[in-house]
Amino acid sequence: MIIFWMGCFTNTPSVPTSTVDMHNPNTLGCAQDLQSKKDDIHAYCWDPKNKRIHGSSVYSLPDGIITFQYVNGSITRYNIKESQQTDTEKYLFEFLQNDAPVSLIKDVVAYMPSHPKTFHLKIRLFEKGLVPYSDLISIPTSSIPCTSNEMICVKGTAFSQTVSEENVSKTMISQAPTTYFNEHTTGALEIQECIDSCQCPSIPAASTKLTWAQANAYCKAQQKRLPTETELILFSSRNQELRVFEEWTSDWYAPLKNTTSIEPIPPCFGEKTCTQSETKTVLHPHGQRRGASLDERMSFRCIASTQNETSQKPTLITQKPYLPPFTKVPTNKSWHKKDKTYQTMLNDSEHQDPLGYQDIYLLTESLWKIHTNYPTKTALYDLGTTHMGYPILALRISNTPTSDTLKPALLFYGGVHGNDLMGTIQILDQIRLMLESKDNLLQSYSHMSDLWFIPLLNADGNIQMMRTSAASKKGRKNGRSTIGDCEASPSEGVDIQRNFPYDWQKNTVTSTHYSGSSSFSEPESQAIKRLAQRYQFLGALSWHSPGNYVTGPYSNPNKKTPSPDIFRSIAQKMLTTENKWPPKLRTTKKDPDMGTPEDWLFHSFGTYAYQVRIAKHNLVIDAYKEKYVSKYRYIWQQFLQAIHEQPSFSGVVMNGQKEPIIAQVRILGRVDKKNKFLYYEGEEWNSRAHDGYYHQMVPQTGIYEIEIQALGYRKTRKRIRVEGPRTQSNIILRKSK
Repeated sequence: MIIFWMGCFTNTPSVPTSTVDMHNPNTLGCAQDLQSKKDDIHAYCWDPKNKRIHGSSVYSLPDGIITFQYVNGSITRYNIKESQQTDTEKYLFEFLQNDAPVSLIKDVVAYMPSHPKTFHLKIRLFEKGLVPYSDLISIPTSSIPCTSNEMICVKGTAFSQTVSEENVSKTMISQAPTTYFNEHTTGALEIQECIDSCQCPSIPAASTKLTWAQANAYCKAQQKRLPTETELILFSSRNQELRVFEEWTSDWYAPLKNTTSIEPIPPCFGEKTCTQSETKTVLHPHGQRRGASLDERMSFRCIASTQNETSQKPTLITQKPYLPPFTKVPTNKSWHKKDKTYQTMLNDSEHQDPLGYQDIYLLTESLWKIHTNYPTKTALYDLGTTHMGYPILALRISNTPTSDTLKPALLFYGGVHGNDLMGTIQILDQIRLMLESKDNLLQSYSHMSDLWFIPLLNADGNIQMMRTSAASKKGRKNGRSTIGDCEASPSEGVDIQRNFPYDWQKNTVTSTHYSGSSSFSEPESQAIKRLAQRYQFLGALSWHSPGNYVTGPYSNPNKKTPSPDIFRSIAQKMLTTENKWPPKLRTTKKDPDMGTPEDWLFHSFGTYAYQVRIAKHNLVIDAYKEKYVSKYRYIWQQFLQAIHEQPSFSGVVMNGQKEPIIAQVRILGRVDKKNKFLYYEGEEWNSRAHDGYYHQMVPQTGIYEIEIQALGYRKTRKRIRVEGPRTQSNIILRKSK
């Protein structure tokens, strides 16, 4: 086989640009004091004096070539040339897991000790007795802090189990991620309450014993999941009375073994002090499967994994989404009867009026068409499913729309109230202008930031209003049954605008502002939650009507935004105009909204979130709609400009191994003026979970002192010279002693 070298490695002997013949190892280009050696699939340069590889080491496989470069016995770089697979990293680790010699595995583990896939390589070395157990358990399974106010946090770890199978005992290594467990188990009573409240319509009525299908469906309805057996075993180490096989797990069909002992590396349960060792005996029916021996259980518990809660990327849509048919016949009170443009668009799928009001069926067609027209600039994502089964759609405009990069994200959303039709066409107008405009400044924003658009958050309330009843306030809420008949209605449901946790207040079910049984009780607010937890938006605009004003954090007049007041500064830049009767910034209201997404976004992530209220509500004549859509364009354009021109600093928070971590980044003040930043409401703004990226704004240029702290790391202070927008400053934290 002939090998073509694909470049050179730094700080190593030079790699020849000519071809290398595996049948003639002398063509490796080894230095004069080195020997060229070869076995069946391996050719390498050998240092006979120090008895180690030094220089090139080439593995010739049936479907590819893997080249390692060594310096003094240690790998410094590798390269792959093969014709079938595009995922070279996957190709490398498949080779290491299956065919690679043990010596190479040890070298690769030393070369990339923090790579998540090296854990399985270490298990292979452990099984051969080549590494101690302590080398396995030192691998961090998660950099996510083990904290939770509502659930029990079990910090991810590796642990060993001694299992007996066919009279042979052996040690098995398991690994579980950081997870949040419900403190109490769920039984038939809780399932029945969920069914009665119409939040679990697809679950059959519960008897004393529960099936796996009931348990699985209940956890899904709570936006959670069942734990795996490994996760449940790790959780059981805090509860000596828990018998693992009596609770349902997601992998219930797995073969059972007689587990005689479990010795986890100390898990961290919230504030509980971790002990050095805990022992647990769990006996399972030998040689049987869960489904065959115990097809019904009394209880189960749901979990929310850190991956799902804070760092899971939303689902990328690769084909036009399926929508369940709307079977109700439009009534005389529906919007359908009064809006001729809407009727035309429904009857002719090819007719797309840019000023036509859109329900979820028309919007799906519009967004899919936009994406197919601009496939390299846009991507369509599914953020969740409504009670009526409709997707919550988001369009992403970016120079990298299908991948995450180290840059801030901005959010634009409308249709929070299903009967706010102007907001949706305002968002669609912005999308079209961002994609079609030749203005270099507008085009630059999608390169500097990820732009996320949710034109219709409340699809259920909207479709009820558009096709069932457009009477006053109908469709404002999300239409979910709140009176027990489990039938969607335009007069029922939850006001999504008041379903967020910051300053959330419970009110009466019959109120037009009903805030839900709890914060985040609805799939629409949960969709915003998941997206915001991953991308921690730097700024956000939501569109409502009527009103002709702009508002934002905090709705409660007794709450204060941090000082200096950057929020007001950006608002003033955003609203500066020569137009007649421009919207005003309103900071106080006689009847303030409580539990708003703007308040939650700002308090949780420092998102400069504004609610813009269009003066007119649900105009019918296209000429009037065009007038107001164009009248408010300057707001989002100047918002983008203000966000991108505001002095700020950003970077990545990482540990000593260059792994991203979640850390609180707090500005203490500007050094030369000795002015302090004051946080009145306990705001704590962290770096992002999946990449460690953070981005914070300051009122003006200068030298600022910041404080960075993360669980398990030393608290650190740093001074940053902010010279304008986007000053770069990465942060490395050291482990606490």
